[in-house]
Parts: sequence; structure tokens; C-alpha cells
Amino acid sequence: MYKKTILCLGIAALLNGLPASAQQCELPLTVAVPQTSTQISREAGSQLANKLKQIVVKNGLHSDDFSSRFMLTADLHVLTKDVLAGPPTKVSQDLEITFYIMDITGDKIYDSFSMESKGVGENETKSFIDAIRQINIRNRNLDAFINSGKEKILNYYDTHYGDIIKRAQALALTKQFDQAFYEVASIPECCKGYDEALEAGLQIYELYKDELCVQNLAQAKAIWMSEQNADGAKMAAVYLSRILPDAGCYPEATALYNEIKDRIDEDWQWEKKQYEDNVEKQKRIISAIRDIGVAYGNGQQPNTTNLNLIR
Repeated sequence: MYKKTILCLGIAALLNGLPASAQQCELPLTVAVPQTSTQISREAGSQLANKLKQIVVKNGLHSDDFSSRFMLTADLHVLTKDVLAGPPTKVSQDLEITFYIMDITGDKIYDSFSMESKGVGENETKSFIDAIRQINIRNRNLDAFINSGKEKILNYYDTHYGDIIKRAQALALTKQFDQAFYEVASIPECCKGYDEALEAGLQIYELYKDELCVQNLAQAKAIWMSEQNADGAKMAAVYLSRILPDAGCYPEATALYNEIKDRIDEDWQWEKKQYEDNVEKQKRIISAIRDIGVAYGNGQQPNTTNLNLIR
């Protein structure tokens, strides 16, 4: 289902965007916890997910609902387990934790790093959770691993941005606009192909805008033909109000509005969209493409029970 027109108001201003430096660029990195042979409990899995997010944020990346093709995950393996005499009796476990930066789509491991952590608790689950809590996110080797991953991710986009843009354009031609915006929005600002991605976003928007116009006009016409009264007029107005002034079918939408207004002899309101100044327009558009991409990405989360991790 296409997102409401208000999400993409003023998308043409994307062409005025400027790429950020690599230091300022926030690369997306999805966080996921796989079901490993250790059988992580739900509580332990939640603790591990939080720890992974802390690592991502601490290293200048961002992990939100936008499902990137790149993912940070970790595999946990019990090295030793001891029962400590009480009272009370406690369980001590030494874990080997292997972090992976993976290309989910390409089913490829980009980098990995292993460290050990020890936990003690009243039972195995609690000692497991304690070991996860003890992971030091300020570990220098862990930082080096993440920074290496960042460089490889950026190199991927610098090398493949042309293919990503072509894929987005092909999706737009088949009216798969949500996925097309997802592809375009995935290219980071610090990637050398960012400007081309902005131009592609404009081209895709033109198709998207006109398709929305056709669909909303068709809905408005169908409603008005079936119910030519004040109630039908109000329902038709809902769809007409989603049509932007520069859309191809806008004159036809205006004609329908005038027809309805003359027929029911009532000045019902059609909130015609007006353009904001360029600065506000840029903010709205950048947010719009991302919003649409996020909505699509949320439905593409990886199946974390089937990740092929290598110890």
C-alpha cells in the first residue's frame, strides 16, 4: 500500500542535499540475536540485543527500525561451567562471544571478533545473563572490529551504489515504490554515490506522485458516482486532498472538485496542498523518503533463527 502523499511533500528538494563527511555519516547497522546451539533464553536474548545496540551507538553507527542489509549479531558458546558451593549454590560460566558483521542479503560474513566473558548467578540462565552484562563495550579490540566493519560497509556502497540505484529505478517502473525508496534511502550520505541517489529519488518521486494521483482520483470518482450527496462529497474530498498540485492528473481532480461543488451547492473544503519554502521542503522530503523506506524495511527483518554463523 502506498504511503499518504503528505509523507513525500516537496521531494524535488532532495537535489539540494550535500553529502556529509565520513566522520559525520551514520551508517545503518541492524542488530539481531540468532537462536544458537546454546539456546539463549528470551531474557538473555533481550540483554544481548541491548548490549549490541550499545556497541553500535557507542561507535557512531545507528540501529533503529530501518532494516539495513548489514547486521551486527553475536554467537555465544559456553567454554566452562562450574557449580559453586553455597549456601547459596551458584553457577559460574565462561562464555566465548563471537561478534559478526554480516551482509544479510548476500549471506556473507564481513568481519568477526571473539572475546570471553564470565558470569555468576543462582542458575544457568542468570549466570548467562550476568556474563552478557559483563561484556565491556569499551574494549579496544571490539572498537577496532567495529571500525573495520564500518570501512567495509562504506566500501560496499561506494562500489555498488550504481547497482542499487538501477534496482530502485527498475522497482519504480513496476510501481513497487516502497521498496524503491528503501533502496535509494539505503545509500549513506558519506557514500560517493549519494548525489546520484538524490537524483534517482527525484525521478522515482515523479512516478510515485503521478501514480498516487491516478489512484486517489479513481477512488474519489468511484465514491462520487455511487453517492452523489454531501456524504459522498466529504468522502471523495479525503482522496482529492492527497493529490499534489504538480501531479499530472491535478487539473482533472480540480474539475471533479468543481463538479461536486456545483452539484451539491455547498462550499465543502478541499485542502489544496501549498508548497512551503525550500528549507522546510528539504526537511520534509528527506524525512519522507526515509519514512517510506523504514516502513518497507520493517517488513523485511531477517529470520534470526536461521542465520548461518561460523565459529
